[in-house]
Amino acid sequence: MVREVDLKGATIFNALFCGFPQAASATILVLVPFMFPAADFVLAFVLLAAGLTFNCLLYAMMTAAMPRSGGEYVFLSRILGPSIGFAVNFAWVFVNITWFGWNISINTAVISSIFTALAPATGNPAMAALASAVLTPSARVAVGLVLVVAGLALSMMPVGRYMQILVLSVGGGLVLCSVTSVSLFLMATPSSFQTLFNQYMSMYSTSPNPFQEVLDRAYAAGYGGPQPATLNATLPAMAMALIYLTVAFMSSYVGGEIKRGGELKTHLITMLFGGVYLIAFLQIALWILLSKVLGLEFMGASAYLYFTGQSTIPTDPYYYLFSFILAGSNVPLLIVMFIGFFMMTWVTPSIVIMPARCMFAWAFDRLAPEKLAEVSERFRTPVWSVLITIIVGFVFTVWMVSDPTSYITVGTISSFVILVLFIAVAIAGIVFPYRRKSIFEVSRVGFAAKKIGKIPLISLIGVISLCFVSWVLVTYFANPQFTGYTWFTWAIMIVLYGGCIAYYYAVARYRKNQGIDLALVFREVPPE
Repeated sequence: MVREVDLKGATIFNALFCGFPQAASATILVLVPFMFPAADFVLAFVLLAAGLTFNCLLYAMMTAAMPRSGGEYVFLSRILGPSIGFAVNFAWVFVNITWFGWNISINTAVISSIFTALAPATGNPAMAALASAVLTPSARVAVGLVLVVAGLALSMMPVGRYMQILVLSVGGGLVLCSVTSVSLFLMATPSSFQTLFNQYMSMYSTSPNPFQEVLDRAYAAGYGGPQPATLNATLPAMAMALIYLTVAFMSSYVGGEIKRGGELKTHLITMLFGGVYLIAFLQIALWILLSKVLGLEFMGASAYLYFTGQSTIPTDPYYYLFSFILAGSNVPLLIVMFIGFFMMTWVTPSIVIMPARCMFAWAFDRLAPEKLAEVSERFRTPVWSVLITIIVGFVFTVWMVSDPTSYITVGTISSFVILVLFIAVAIAGIVFPYRRKSIFEVSRVGFAAKKIGKIPLISLIGVISLCFVSWVLVTYFANPQFTGYTWFTWAIMIVLYGGCIAYYYAVARYRKNQGIDLALVFREVPPE
């Protein structure tokens, strides 16, 4: 693998993983009103972006100090120890692979939404039948298979070329959506939305006022309506929002392939400004537009019916559906918007790059079969790692599209794994200058090496990050509104972390019998 990823590609890569608000992250605009109806969404993202600044600084600093592919696995295993680094990273890889199903579900929802909007716009009931067909588990699996193959094709490309396609596709799709859907929301009013929603539902409901029907059914089913925002409800919502804002450091997993990857400035731009701040701004702007046009009462009601299996809306009530509804009977505009959305979402199966690079790093350190570290001379990518990721990811896709409750299961596990990950990164930042002094002193970490008194700045940043993440963790689990954890989710996490630690010591013993001391491997940064 060679350094061929430029600044633009790395930045778009980070933003894509955070989920451009008009595409993948649409789910949180439904989850928050359902799970935390008294949460202040704007405050949650402002606090989260401020707190995650310190985490992103740590990722940028330690990636610059050890610019190799594999993300936090590389620096956690060198700073905190290989068993901890492997366990924390493996759990995070597991979560990323489960997101295959989530992303495939969103892609099929986009396709279904356009058909449900085209049906009343064209007066063609066949469009509505197509929309229903797309949402069946078998159709979602079929669409998932097509998109996974597309993701495989992208991931087999040299990473520099892949990033070029990413910039063109995602950037172009964002421009199309910004010009169309956002403009529609800016011009819309609550009354015009109600009219257009009733027009849209004319083929799917016999009610004379489908908008009011959504509210009435939700209240009858137990919906409590909009609630005054409270800090107690906002804090656990921050932990849920972690899924959509905290992966702004994804470029660290191709750290060994980024041009000037050893410079702190490169990672600050791609992770902090191109990731956390950009996505937080777009999420907040999108929430304001939705709440202004749809109203918090309708947002909460439609979300409540959707997650309790009583929705009258024929497809997933995500942001892009409401964008299509605002286009009314303008078929050309609907098609343009669909193209824009799909340009941003079709590349999401290519998230295989992150797990594949981690597998490569494990194999390079001899924790996994050496085959996973083989890099194709033609494609300049670890082919076997990519193939394994694709296969496992598709298995999770089949599970998730056949079981709607799996999304909450994955969401709750993801939140916990992310919080544990950030705690480990914060601790690593605190002790880095002391436990790996030789590596720290020769690295180009810029202002991170400065001291306040006798304490290195990176250690102070680690303390602040640790306090923030611990605070989120405690408030997250202390709040009774969050009920996603069951014996099943806890069992998965115990197996993930405990199994990985046991696996490491078993491999270390096996390698020792071969005459290889793994402890020596983790004392140095992997070679280029």
